[in-house]
Amino acid sequence: MFVGIVRIELHIPASSSLKDKRSVVHGLKERIRQRTRAAVAEVDHHELWQRAALGVVVVSGESHQVDELLQSVRNLVHATHQADAKIRPERVAQRIRREIAEILEHRLRDPRLTGMVSVTDVEVTSDLSLARVYVSVLEGGEARDRALAALAHAAGFVRAELAPRLGLREVPEIRFVHDSSIERGARVEELLRKLSRGEPIRDEEPEA
Repeated sequence: MFVGIVRIELHIPASSSLKDKRSVVHGLKERIRQRTRAAVAEVDHHELWQRAALGVVVVSGESHQVDELLQSVRNLVHATHQADAKIRPERVAQRIRREIAEILEHRLRDPRLTGMVSVTDVEVTSDLSLARVYVSVLEGGEARDRALAALAHAAGFVRAELAPRLGLREVPEIRFVHDSSIERGARVEELLRKLSRGEPIRDEEPEA
């Protein structure tokens, strides 16, 4: 009978509490048990939010099978971490989009934001340090510029409002970015309507 033992150090940068960490560690332990039938336990860093250490034990009648099982454990940990690193920012981005839409509607009072402002998308960096918030402004020209300036000025306020809502240890920096795709889409639709009515189309249409 051959026994293999390995200690695996985990770094969980997206964890903002012991509850977050324990959720990640519990899920990983279950995957290891299901895939490899190994015995696994958390052995160190119990009180740290972003670090954990797992002890893994495998038993087999063949030494090469022990090596293969331990390598399978390492591969599983790596693959799980890669997937979690991708999913976590996407989930945070979805929450930020919902919360900022609510903040803009109910909490932000600025006369420059009299027109319709919509949050169209949010992109969060992998380390959760920066959130690019894409917004569409219904009005054009100077009114749009004033609205974008107001949003840039309010970025700190919005970030402070997000802190208790998200429950993250560090809230990403908020950076508002103008998304012109909706305006471009409306412009294309208007051009198509003109064509259908047989109206002349100039080579260049003035911007909204």
